[in-house]
Amino acid sequence: MDYDFEFERVKKEIVRRKAKKVLVQLPEGLKQYAKEIMDKLSETGAEIILSADPCYGACDIKVNYDLTIHYGHTQMIPSKNVVYVPCYSKKDVMPVVKKAEQLLPKSVGIVTTAQHLHKVAEVMNYLKKKSFSVHVHRNAQILGCDVSNALAIKDKVDGFLFIGSGLFHPQMLSFATKKKVIRADPYTGEVEKVEENWEKERYIRISKAVKASTFAIVIGEKPGQKHLRQAMELKKKIPNSYLISAENIKPELLDYLPFDAFVITACPRIVLDDWKNYKKALLLPDEALELMKIIDSY
Repeated sequence: MDYDFEFERVKKEIVRRKAKKVLVQLPEGLKQYAKEIMDKLSETGAEIILSADPCYGACDIKVNYDLTIHYGHTQMIPSKNVVYVPCYSKKDVMPVVKKAEQLLPKSVGIVTTAQHLHKVAEVMNYLKKKSFSVHVHRNAQILGCDVSNALAIKDKVDGFLFIGSGLFHPQMLSFATKKKVIRADPYTGEVEKVEENWEKERYIRISKAVKASTFAIVIGEKPGQKHLRQAMELKKKIPNSYLISAENIKPELLDYLPFDAFVITACPRIVLDDWKNYKKALLLPDEALELMKIIDSY
C-alpha cells in the first residue's frame, strides 16, 4: 500500500476500548483500499462497517458507533469515540520538490496535506541549503476550507510551495493569500503554477443577489460545519433573513425553498465550487455583509 494505515495502532485502540461495532470512514481517494482495511481491522473480532457516504473532510465525522476510524485527516473536532489516522504517504516528495525549485520565489512558504506532514522538515532543510528563505507555520497543514497556517506567514513570503495532489487545496491557498502558488504533485510528478478566478466569481455572486428581498442563512449540521453563533449574528445584520439547517446542502434542497438568496455558514467550498449549480444566489458570509453595504448605499 502507498499509505501508512497504522493497522497495529488502530487495532490496539479497538481492543483497548472494547469496541464491538466500528465504523470506517475514508475519503474518496482511499476507498480503493477499503477491503484490505476492513480485513485487517476484523482481526480484532469487532464488526467493521464501511461508510459508503462521501467523506468531505475532518469536519464530516459520524459518531453513532462504538468507535469511528477516520482515515485521511488529522483531528479537527475533539471526540472520545473517533480515532484519526492521517495516512502518511510513502511516496518520496523530493524529486518533485527539486523539479519545482526553479519556479519558487526566494522567500517561500511550505504547505501540504496530512499525507505529507512527515516530509516537511526534509523539504525545509533541502531548500534552506539552496539559499531559500523558508517559512512554515505550525505543522504546515492546510485544508480545502482552512489555510490559516498559510495566512499566518503570508506577509513573510513571496509565494507558496504546495506539496500534494489535485487543485482542491492550492486553489483555496491562492484565493486566500493572493500569493504565487506552485503545486508539486509527488504522485504524478507534475509541477504547475496554480491559477484561480474566484475573485471575479465573488463579484458575480454578489451581483446575482442584489435584487434579493429574502435571505436564508444556512447552518450546516455536519459536526465540523455547525456555526450556529455565526449564523445568529448574521441574522441580526441581514434584514428579512431566516435560519435554516441542513446536513447535505444541495441544489435540489435549496432551490425550491421560498427564499431569494442563501448565505452558507457551513463549508465555504459549497459556495466556491458549486454556486453555478444553483438557480438562486449563494453567498459566503463576508459576501452577504458586503452586499448589505452595497444595498445601504443605494
